[in-house]
Amino acid sequence: MVQDGALRCLLNVGKDLGPCDERDARERSLFASEPKFGVTPQDPLTVKNVKLKAAHATARLLVSTNPHVLSEQVAMDCVQPLVSLTMTEDELAQFEAAIALTNLSSASDALKRCVSQRGGVGAMQSLCASDNLQVQKAAAGALCNLCTCDAVLRQIE
Repeated sequence: MVQDGALRCLLNVGKDLGPCDERDARERSLFASEPKFGVTPQDPLTVKNVKLKAAHATARLLVSTNPHVLSEQVAMDCVQPLVSLTMTEDELAQFEAAIALTNLSSASDALKRCVSQRGGVGAMQSLCASDNLQVQKAAAGALCNLCTCDAVLRQIE
């Protein structure tokens, strides 16, 4: 799927994932007037939610994808959506994003620096304080992987 362009498609859908207030989410809802397709008020089909789901699908793909089959640019483009995903309240998404970042950062020091520059180190440190043991383990694994790069290690010290 990755080689057929699924990852690039997800990156385009999830591009510019960032903060979105409630008013903005209502205005940009894909089905503002009448919810359909199983969309509930608790999980409205807003642009933000679609982007989060694209980021989560990206994480799921990258958990089991050899990062060496990706171009370095595509791998770097995946970092920001994954870091943003760690900041959600969904523990499964946090876990899978941390594992995906661990996997991606195993490819090169350049990717480790990219994760660090885009807030990945701080995000992993925050996840280490999670109430979920699996999320803690995934975040600790990501930090261990990131610390093999001297530039990242200096940032943590």
